[in-house]
Amino acid sequence: MTETQLREPGTLVWIGSRDHPEFADAYRFCVEHAAQLAVRQNPQSFAARPAGYVKRILFAQPDRRPIANQTFQSIRLRYPAAKFLVLASALCDGQSRTGGSWPDVRTLRFSRWQEVLPSWLSECGHEVTGRRPGGSVVVLCDRYEFAEPLLDYGAAIGRTMIWQRDSNFTNMRNAGSVLWDDSVAVAASGDAWRQRLCRVPKALHSTHHKWMVTQPHATEIAAAITAGISEVISKPFSMEQLF
Repeated sequence: MTETQLREPGTLVWIGSRDHPEFADAYRFCVEHAAQLAVRQNPQSFAARPAGYVKRILFAQPDRRPIANQTFQSIRLRYPAAKFLVLASALCDGQSRTGGSWPDVRTLRFSRWQEVLPSWLSECGHEVTGRRPGGSVVVLCDRYEFAEPLLDYGAAIGRTMIWQRDSNFTNMRNAGSVLWDDSVAVAASGDAWRQRLCRVPKALHSTHHKWMVTQPHATEIAAAITAGISEVISKPFSMEQLF
């Protein structure tokens, strides 16, 4: 392999459904950001119809039905330099306790794709860019001890941090981000989310709103995003994802 080939973006192989509601957003991101994308319906079809210059292989797993280990091993032998990732649906929740299809391959819950895919696709042509809004960060959380690590981390990287127990924004201006914890903002319909956001004064309408929630379902994510939440952060999360 030449030095030029080493610098060229590799191929991402997406194995599984593109239309499944829990995978659609992640697939759309891959379409927009991977320089080369090959799609296969299942591992068997990929083994029968391989792709070239593969650097990343993603399995979109809709349920807990095991994928034949023999097929996986044949793919791994063919692409020894490729990195693998399993994107698992909500029906796979708890799989980490029972064991995934392949113990040595990372399994990621579908709702956490934004935390991993941008950097994971760097070898396929995606450049990670900073997306931090300016201004202060408001943490809406019912207990200070839960908010404190976020306040400390944000302050350490130079952000002005504010903690509130509820969404009373009356005396607030120019916040760059509002972090809605599910302790004060449980999963809700689109109408309920719109009512919450209607309480935000006009001075904050350009604010980046993020919802921090444990294992959200696709319908809950869609309701929040449609109502005006900028991003849904699935717990557990990395601090870097919030700021």
